[in-house]
Amino acid sequence: MFYKAAEIQENKDLILFLTINPASIYESFIKVFKQISSKTNLEIDSQLLVSKFETYNNFDLVLKDFSVPLFQFLNENGKLETDNEEHKASFEAIKLELAKNQEASKEIIYQNGCKIFSFLKLDGTAKDIKSLIYDFNLVEKWSFLENVDFKLEPFNGCEISL
Repeated sequence: MFYKAAEIQENKDLILFLTINPASIYESFIKVFKQISSKTNLEIDSQLLVSKFETYNNFDLVLKDFSVPLFQFLNENGKLETDNEEHKASFEAIKLELAKNQEASKEIIYQNGCKIFSFLKLDGTAKDIKSLIYDFNLVEKWSFLENVDFKLEPFNGCEISL
């Protein structure tokens, strides 16, 4: 299933209510950062540009490592505009941890990040893409993001080994 960001925002085919493979969401986030990198002169952390997903056996560790540069980027380039108080509180906690600039804060950033983006806890939904592009106002800076195509694969719980 391919959807443009604008179609996700409009909830075409009720995409916001479907369970999506979390690897698809992760790849979609990387695609957003690749688009920004290729169309601007903004320097973006390489961890946001290259997929490290291989299997679901270590995917949680990949996502934990991904969360720090993700929120560093959003802290510097995004502005969270949402009515969701939990998201606001979590992002404020993340910003405080980023200000400390310590490796020990990775776990706190990850735990709060999971409250904003559910794919970080292996729970895929297109709402994460919508939140990244629209709630963090990236589309205001980079309007071309509305026309990016995302490949969203339905979730099959048999793929993840516990």
